[in-house]
Amino acid sequence: MSEGRLILGVSSGGLASDFEAFGITDSLVRREMAVESIDTVLKLWSREAPFEIKGKYWSVTLKEHVYPEIGVGKVLRPYQLPHPPIVASAMSPNSTSTKGAGARGWGV
Repeated sequence: MSEGRLILGVSSGGLASDFEAFGITDSLVRREMAVESIDTVLKLWSREAPFEIKGKYWSVTLKEHVYPEIGVGKVLRPYQLPHPPIVASAMSPNSTSTKGAGARGWGV
């Protein structure tokens, strides 16, 4: 709809109450989960079903119910190729988020 006017903003979170609510209080686990979830989305955007993406925290499988002739099992992809620009939020200039984003070529 926007024909490429999209920037994907990502973060491992910043509110202690959210971490507590979901039972994920370990900051290393939160970072790992955030990176793995983004990697999973990027994989989904780069291939067609059937697929099986297994991670430490997230797994996505679509093998049995794929009917391309009617669009069932198709994962919609963004207009921008290979994907929209990705930016990570950060709470300080020297945060792990900024270093990780820079290493992957993302903005902050």
